[in-house]
Amino acid sequence: MKTPNNSCLLLLILSSASVALGATRADDYFTSISHVAKLCSSRARLADALLNYAETESSRLERLRQFADTLRSNDGNVSGIEHPVEAYVTIRQMSREWKALLGQCDCTETYQLVAKSAGIRPPAEDDYDGAADALLRLQDVYRISAAAMARGRLEVNSKNRSGDGEQTDSGPLMLTAEDAIHLATRAFNTSLLSIGMDWARLLLMSDAFPDWSTERKLSRALDLLQLAAQLPSSQGGSQIGAFLENMWNKTSGNLTKAAAKISSQIKVISDGEKETENYKEICREGSRTNNHSSSLTCRLAVPHPFFTLAPVKEELLNSDPRVTFLYDILTDRESDRLTEVADPRLQRARVGGGVFTKIRVSKSAFLRDKEDWSVERVNRRLGLVTGLNVSDSDPLQLGNYGIGGQYEPHLDSKGVGLAKGNSRLATALLYLNNVKQGGGTVFTRLGLRVQPVKNGALYWHNLRRNSSDIFDTLHAACPVLEGSKWVANKWIYYMGQMASWPCGLSQLE
Repeated sequence: MKTPNNSCLLLLILSSASVALGATRADDYFTSISHVAKLCSSRARLADALLNYAETESSRLERLRQFADTLRSNDGNVSGIEHPVEAYVTIRQMSREWKALLGQCDCTETYQLVAKSAGIRPPAEDDYDGAADALLRLQDVYRISAAAMARGRLEVNSKNRSGDGEQTDSGPLMLTAEDAIHLATRAFNTSLLSIGMDWARLLLMSDAFPDWSTERKLSRALDLLQLAAQLPSSQGGSQIGAFLENMWNKTSGNLTKAAAKISSQIKVISDGEKETENYKEICREGSRTNNHSSSLTCRLAVPHPFFTLAPVKEELLNSDPRVTFLYDILTDRESDRLTEVADPRLQRARVGGGVFTKIRVSKSAFLRDKEDWSVERVNRRLGLVTGLNVSDSDPLQLGNYGIGGQYEPHLDSKGVGLAKGNSRLATALLYLNNVKQGGGTVFTRLGLRVQPVKNGALYWHNLRRNSSDIFDTLHAACPVLEGSKWVANKWIYYMGQMASWPCGLSQLE
């Protein structure tokens, strides 16, 4: 609700004073001492009203000053938002808290004008929910407890997710009780039962959110459990419903005892859920393949005379299918220039059919040779190092991953807009920066994880010579746990490689 402006409040105060005086005409006071006495007695009431108004305005102005100080203290500080919890808090503040505060001082139009001049739009409710989903995704993949996430602790836990060990160390909370409720609600709405339970459990911990009473915590936790009870039986909803039905009889309405009972039950339910998705396990624990043997080597390769004086530093990561990593295939100047050119063109990335999905959380832009010297130079070098005809390929795709940005397991061989019968023969995935935590590329069937190394490129073939898919190249991008991730993808088509990649002598090749 919008706060009345100063003139409106003063008018209300003076009107109240007039009513108190019996709405007597001002020019009649001199005719009666009795009415002058009434006027005199009203001064104290008017003074009280004005003082109350002044205190209200002072409090409002102090909040605005604090808001302005917060804006100034964070001005230009972009390093902090590479931490997912900091990014979530920023989006929450901009989309909800600050919008309400700006409405109190008629600053909304000014905020919108500033945002427009900066080339951005004010964040909306969808951004707030999307940032929450990103934190939940990080918890799901890296098994980070709610207690750890609320404190901004991003340790990857390969054993459990429910708050044991070092992840529950005490420390200042970066998130509020309302954040815990929002995250639990989003978790239940997306069928992440154990994670939602973990946030509900955190809400009930005695040392968390001391500004909330036990009664208030319990009331909101019960609301969350009722939401969880609506989940399908296969996801644990019926178990929670049965627990809720019997809980009050066992606790006899003792709120503190009830809170402890719910907290312990939530932990039992959470520990019963098992994580089975292969790619998440590799994202957490790294490569787990027996293919890393003495046959996997590093070498200085000269795939073309161009590289005679500066051989390519090549590491063989997997022999069948062949997956290699090429170090320093780009220069710092080229990597930085590519991100600079792509940044203003980034748009939400789509998957097959041109749709948005949580399977892929990033923004991308396609760059053609003639758009910048860096694009032409990189494409030419990729053609020389791969020996393929890069003129028959997709434009260079630049991508920047968002909060918890990921791309779930997929094959590159089929792409949107390819001519009938054509497919992507090869993929060159170039890393344009280093990532603080997470963000690796995993080959789920090979048990292989590769961490981004700036200026390096991951290279593999998606098809055999007979154009059949190599299904073992199924791969995924792990969620970015901390930092920003910039990549460039070059997909080279099959149909244009008749000379450089001819068919084999056998149909099986």
